[in-house]
Amino acid sequence: MQYSQKLKLDLVKLYMDVKVRNKDEIVGFGEDQYQGECSELYELDTETIISYIKQSIEILLMMKDEEYGDVISQQTKKIQQLTTALTQKKSKTKQPEENFIDQIKQRLKNGMSYRSM
Repeated sequence: MQYSQKLKLDLVKLYMDVKVRNKDEIVGFGEDQYQGECSELYELDTETIISYIKQSIEILLMMKDEEYGDVISQQTKKIQQLTTALTQKKSKTKQPEENFIDQIKQRLKNGMSYRSM
């Protein structure tokens, strides 16, 4: 087998490995279908096969980005919810200094000295 024929055969195999298929195509896809598709692809010129490989890889990358985009979006939403919950909890819970200041204000309002605390 010549080098160019082997290269073309390897490109066909690579395309078959990266080709995106829907569930219907996968079900019942056997050796006969595989060989038939390989034969059809082998008849194409090398540039076309490379173009098919490139398109399939681009589709796979978009699918990956969509998948990770959903995961990142979910994680970001969880972080925002936790931040909001912590902020609300912190605003409801006074710090000891705030409690002390409130006590001083109340004593002064009632005419009492803050020194007797």
